[in-house]
Amino acid sequence: MRNLRDLPRQFADFSVRQSNCFCCDAQHVHPVTGEVLSCDRQMVYSTLKEWFGSSATCSTLDHLDQFDMQVRASLVNLVVHQADGEVWAYRNALFVGTAFLWEFVARVFAAFSLDTLIYVRYVCEPLVFFFAACPSCMALTFLSVNWEERFLEWGQCSRRRWASCFIFVLVYLVWFVGSVGLLLSRMVLGVWVQVATSAVLMLLTLVLFRASLRRQGQQGVNTGCLLMGQGKSRAFEATRSVQAT
Repeated sequence: MRNLRDLPRQFADFSVRQSNCFCCDAQHVHPVTGEVLSCDRQMVYSTLKEWFGSSATCSTLDHLDQFDMQVRASLVNLVVHQADGEVWAYRNALFVGTAFLWEFVARVFAAFSLDTLIYVRYVCEPLVFFFAACPSCMALTFLSVNWEERFLEWGQCSRRRWASCFIFVLVYLVWFVGSVGLLLSRMVLGVWVQVATSAVLMLLTLVLFRASLRRQGQQGVNTGCLLMGQGKSRAFEATRSVQAT
């Protein structure tokens, strides 16, 4: 989490000239064998010159400046802005929680003899864990780590242990309440309590992953627009070819 918070500053101050290089630090001599080492920095510089050197009139360092600008402008937009301060994206949480889908499949084929309403409540429970309970717990865990790191940056040493314990107990208390609430609402309480508990967990998931869901939705819209544009262009080309014949 701390590394994620430092990314904007690191990208803003990035300079390929200030990067560390083992061969240069070792004075181009292997510290054990004593063999002469070729300079990796010069090889990287020459490669960047082939990629970013636009003309022979430019100075020898212009391509390095162009590479620095490319990293600070394009790469920072790809990594920092798309991350939006979020380490744990919703799709990653779904991937980790796929075990609940196996539970869903097992219940679908193992509970045919139950009453219809009981069957639906019993079968849909793993889906709530998959789409809401498990991702929410993971997101809260990452948030707790972030809060803990921020607290440890200014908190006194005597308070750090208590802060860590309190934050993690709070997170797993939320997980315990959510999971036990789902089980009790199905086994003891009525159907509306189970629906309300599931709705609360889904709402919590939407709040925690709102940035990730918004970004994925925008990517889906952009992909759809691109496919529609390609389809229109192909249809136009097909129409022109038919008219030409």
